[in-house]
Amino acid sequence: LMPAVEAAENSTICRPIALWSAAIIRLRMVEQASRNKGGMPVDTPPMKILDNSVRRSLGCSAAEPFLWLSLYWVESTQNKFKQEHSKYLRMSYQLGPNEGWIALKRNPVAFANYEGLPSDVATNAINEFLALINNEFYVQAVDILSGPAWRLHDAILTQLATLPHRSREAFARSAYDRGLDVKIPGIELPYSKPP
Repeated sequence: LMPAVEAAENSTICRPIALWSAAIIRLRMVEQASRNKGGMPVDTPPMKILDNSVRRSLGCSAAEPFLWLSLYWVESTQNKFKQEHSKYLRMSYQLGPNEGWIALKRNPVAFANYEGLPSDVATNAINEFLALINNEFYVQAVDILSGPAWRLHDAILTQLATLPHRSREAFARSAYDRGLDVKIPGIELPYSKPP
């Protein structure tokens, strides 16, 4: 695919779908390289190429919430998190507030630097987490809570009181089944924690 990716990126004609596809392929290549290195950061040249590809695609079509998320991730990974990068995450939330597939990727990324986010973006991250639970993404929400959001679990769990009882109960059962020892507001599980 690389000849097609490079042709799309080097074209003088703005073709949104081609540039979006090129950026997604570049992102996947960086993700795979990171996975092959055991989660270690990818070398600078591939990240810079990805950064350019994402920016080129957004320059052609700026209404892509996933690419704004990608740009936030690339900038935060390449240059260490800076609050100025939050504007990219904010754009992702503004353009795709209810896109589940994006939320599943965006929410863990948002919690990774939660303390440095402006209050509106931090609120979006919490609300998105609650929406994941309310939309029955229980296992994924448990993974987020036990992973990048764990240091905030007390503050997050108090927010669960706003969710319907059935959502809280299903999330609690999912957390319990995964061995996560948390107290969900208003939920008492009738059996002891698994070993």
